[in-house]
Amino acid sequence: MYNVIGDIAGQYKTLKALIAKMPEGKVISVGDIIDRGPRSKEVVEYFMNTPNTEVLMGNHEHMMIEFYKSRKDPQYQTEYSSGIWQMNGGSATVVSFDHRVPSKEVFKFLETRPLELKLDIDGKSFYISHAFAPSGRSIDEEESELVRKIWNRNQPIFNSQSADVQICGHNSQFGLRYWNDGNGKKAICIDTSRDKVLTGIHLPTLTLYQQEYIDY
Repeated sequence: MYNVIGDIAGQYKTLKALIAKMPEGKVISVGDIIDRGPRSKEVVEYFMNTPNTEVLMGNHEHMMIEFYKSRKDPQYQTEYSSGIWQMNGGSATVVSFDHRVPSKEVFKFLETRPLELKLDIDGKSFYISHAFAPSGRSIDEEESELVRKIWNRNQPIFNSQSADVQICGHNSQFGLRYWNDGNGKKAICIDTSRDKVLTGIHLPTLTLYQQEYIDY
């Protein structure tokens, strides 16, 4: 029914190879479809032009948006320091777009990505987001709610309001990792980019599929 894909990071050929291994279903990206890999443009175009797909907002998409906004308007108050996007793989995305500013359609697509997706399948609730939901207000009061959500590096929180299954990417320091609250609720991180592997999980079966990077 659904195929949730971890951080793609510009790996277009790898993405297509992984999808080919998975059952038919809606393809959902947890975000970070761009940067680091050589084919960010192709990945963006795939999700823009392919029916039955969805992309959530990742911190890399947000860094890209903020970079071009601040370059267009020097007075724009970006949430990132100079050069941070390029240092985090943005330079590869610039090359992927032939050193040209992406189109208005690309920006509109990336800017309007949702932060979360809630699904109910056969009576079980699923919560999909780029990073696990943060516990509360950041110490830094200037940090926006959006930034807190897409940059959260903490482990999942379980409470009466949490979904039966939480799925995120973003946290390559965790890699592929499971959590269980002991009462049937689960959480899964599927960011295996550090190992140069793209991971997908099929819902509702929670079957995992993986593909080693083949774009380089």
